Amino acid sequence: MTDVSRFENELLEYVGTRHAAMYDGIKSTGNVDTSELETIVAGFAAQFESSAPVGGDAPEAEAQAAAATGMVDSDVTLPETDIARQIGRAHV
Repeated sequence: MTDVSRFENELLEYVGTRHAAMYDGIKSTGNVDTSELETIVAGFAAQFESSAPVGGDAPEAEAQAAAATGMVDSDVTLPETDIARQIGRAHV
């Protein structure tokens, strides 16, 4: 099962067991208090643990490793880091 499917299933269980009144209200009326739901989802998401390892073999980690950085300083801007990624043969 993917993390997305697991997140969805566990979120529904979390709302159904810990916020039963809201869950029942949504099922019976179809109305949702979006601010309350956003708070509930944010609380659930904060404790949800992905099954994918952090860093390691993730494609994002490879893309980050391929980035070239350098400090850019100008008389008209604050110093900042310039990040360039090579995609194919072109630089972004």
